[in-house]
Amino acid sequence: MELLEEVKLAQKGHKDSFTKLIRYYERYFYSVSKSILDNDEDCADAIQETILNCYKNIYSLKNPEYFKAWFTKSLINNCYKILKNNKKIVPLNEIYEKSSDCKDYELIEIKEVINCLEDDLRYITHLYYFDDISIKNISKILQVPEGTVKSRLSRARNKIFNSLKLDREGVCYERRLNG
Repeated sequence: MELLEEVKLAQKGHKDSFTKLIRYYERYFYSVSKSILDNDEDCADAIQETILNCYKNIYSLKNPEYFKAWFTKSLINNCYKILKNNKKIVPLNEIYEKSSDCKDYELIEIKEVINCLEDDLRYITHLYYFDDISIKNISKILQVPEGTVKSRLSRARNKIFNSLKLDREGVCYERRLNG
């Protein structure tokens, strides 16, 4: 295969020629991306993004003999973009490990206590802590003032705290919360 001819044909809009070029260089492109990125999925994303960008912009390539360098430069830029974006992302398993020292049974215990709260306190607690909805948005959803949301959250926290504290002494949830 004459690569220079394939590049020229690809610049004229021949899809098959562009595909042949990509297939010819695919191992090289993978090794370039793998030298920057650790993850095979990220390498695939970078290569795919580069293929799309280069396919759309191949007409802008001034010297067909520099196709490989042109593509490689774009690939490297996409790899670094993925690296930059990955720094902003924290895997869920790391969040779970760092966010709480609670064991599964402690989380179940907390949920049981919350389920024993009066409806108005339980709804707000669930929306705030489990659905991660802001006080302002809870206020709009429930059509109550923000101060009411805050005071109910405070009351709920106190009841939950006291309930869990008393539970260590072997007292039933229902009696404590409703009594």
